[in-house]
Amino acid sequence: MINKIEFIDHKGDIISPLELVNLKEYEKYIYVDNILKKIEHFENNIFTGGVVFLTSSDDLDDIIEHYNNKNESWAFKYDHVLSGDYEYWEVIGFYRGILKAKIREVTSAGVIIALQELNPSTNEIISTKKYYYDATFGNKNIFNRLITVFFDDEDNIVIRTFLDEDEVYDVDDYIERDDFMAVFNWHEHPYYHNALPLIPKGNL
Repeated sequence: MINKIEFIDHKGDIISPLELVNLKEYEKYIYVDNILKKIEHFENNIFTGGVVFLTSSDDLDDIIEHYNNKNESWAFKYDHVLSGDYEYWEVIGFYRGILKAKIREVTSAGVIIALQELNPSTNEIISTKKYYYDATFGNKNIFNRLITVFFDDEDNIVIRTFLDEDEVYDVDDYIERDDFMAVFNWHEHPYYHNALPLIPKGNL
């Protein structure tokens, strides 16, 4: 039984229903027994799809069949694992009824810290990204990502930093930049040195 509904703007802030008419985009968070079960996306006050969170007792195929409307985009999150402060999800995405994406994601405090893209047909790993946020700005969100670390299918590494968003650096070039290392010291964050494990075993 639904016991809470929240409306969220593009910054991740809770807004009142009265503010919705002024927004081009917003999301509706639906909770059942205080657990987030569904996020609905709206653009220009038109429903465009959403995200469904499954439990171990849900049948994935049945849920997909129920929601997968040909004119909407839906993502389904399942195989949830909670490990300390981190949450792991398997995610599949459909656009107009066609399977388009398979993803593994890890979140902390509601933001993505690891994202692994799979080939939807073969399940082969295409790429992995890990993100580091500056908590001094307050709540973590996409606007205060300090570092994005990219791993390709052979585990090669390139790094993008908010200090220079137009360029990417390999590890050797990155650690030679004192201004980068002062913000994010590569040597102090071993979680970002390899694509796996996705779920951190300690602090980031």
